[in-house]
Amino acid sequence: MLSMDEYQRAKRISVYLSMDTREIQTRRIVLHALDQGKTVFVPYIHKAREPDTNKSLSIMSMLALHSRDDYESLQSDKWGIPSLAAESVEQRKNCLGGLGLLDGKPTQSLFREQGGLDLIVVPGVAFDANRNRLGHGKGYYDKFFATVALTVKETGARSNPFLGIYFLGTTPAAS
Repeated sequence: MLSMDEYQRAKRISVYLSMDTREIQTRRIVLHALDQGKTVFVPYIHKAREPDTNKSLSIMSMLALHSRDDYESLQSDKWGIPSLAAESVEQRKNCLGGLGLLDGKPTQSLFREQGGLDLIVVPGVAFDANRNRLGHGKGYYDKFFATVALTVKETGARSNPFLGIYFLGTTPAAS
């Protein structure tokens, strides 16, 4: 992964933070990227309001790590996944632009000036021939991919990021 051209060129990457077991460990990728001066965004699951129904739902945002020390200080959640502290969220860059959790969609100027990703590293259990993924969760990545694709389309700011897929100790597939 670290020798891939897409990784080498990437300045802004999103990397899942792995469980203690059952997933490819991403610690080395995160630390290397931070040491190389890349901006590393990691998942943060939070409650949001569904616009049409005003119903509460859980969604995933990608928020930046500040440094190696910041990463090292993360506490593990009940699944053993290093997680961002809720009180730190509003001081972190959002991959879609701005700081913290964005209410609704980012504005075109905010995304064009401050947002976007060059590479996304995602977990998965299985993938089909079209690189559709099956994960363990509740569709967080699928919703996130849709948000990124829609934001890219609506703003015309960047192309879609390179997608690096890792699962169960195999070689990555890419789209």
